[in-house]
Amino acid sequence: MKFIQVSELLSNVKKEERVVFLLRHAERRHITREDPQFGALVGLTEAGKAQAFKFGASLPSTEDAAYYSSPVGRCKETAAFIAKGRGDTDFDHPSKIEEMDALGDFFIKDFQAYEEALKTEFYQELLDYLKDGEHPAFLPLKETCEKMLETLIEKSFDKWTFFLSHDAWIIPCLAHFIQMDFSLNRWINFLSGMAIVISPSGYKVYPVTGLPDGYIHY
Repeated sequence: MKFIQVSELLSNVKKEERVVFLLRHAERRHITREDPQFGALVGLTEAGKAQAFKFGASLPSTEDAAYYSSPVGRCKETAAFIAKGRGDTDFDHPSKIEEMDALGDFFIKDFQAYEEALKTEFYQELLDYLKDGEHPAFLPLKETCEKMLETLIEKSFDKWTFFLSHDAWIIPCLAHFIQMDFSLNRWINFLSGMAIVISPSGYKVYPVTGLPDGYIHY
């Protein structure tokens, strides 16, 4: 399945529906294996800030919105620039964005095993997790994805709710809910993820992107 442009998704959203976005942060600087913080302090590039602002500016600005982020700075920056693009002054700075620990470590079962994976072939480890549904570092795939979705919906009361997180926690959700395929040559792009459109009768999950392509091709 292909990623849907956010503009296409919005054209089909009905008045009585609300939309929840779980998105990867915008473009960041490169993270090296030698980084002792595993990239925790790596921020957005200027291009990433512009991406998030443009994304926000493309969204309706009249309805209420809420913004949540991983504690990692680049996610908070992305949320703030989306808000700034919408003209939402209550959330237009990273300090105004509410942090959710779940958006930073929801799938982690064993932090030591997780850090070891980060030091080696993390992307391949993540792909193995998608294939097997189990991994020493991560909680069981199916149950954890379902719990993640419940957590997002429970916190979503506004017309628009934005959750900014990381590729490692968005890819499992896309693989589980929409059966999307990823590989070392085709990864999730920045500012891409999934949208949950909630109606009085239920919800539906869509893969969405705020960029021309929801995949990064290597």
